[in-house]
Amino acid sequence: MEKKSEFNPDLTTKFYKGDIGSISTPFSTIEKPKVSFVEGLIYEGKTSINWLGKKLGFNLKEKKIYILD
Repeated sequence: MEKKSEFNPDLTTKFYKGDIGSISTPFSTIEKPKVSFVEGLIYEGKTSINWLGKKLGFNLKEKKIYILD
């Protein structure tokens, strides 16, 4: 699926929907979750939150982000 940016109509972002076998953390595992991937999101996310620190940790169970610098 493609969607035009609300801020820049010349920019179109691609979204991909599907399934993966499983995803897990040391605390839990989810089998066959439905997932969405957004083109460029990881790159944009890393650069836009870089002011928090160079290394971040995520605790999904407790819904916390840790700054590891």
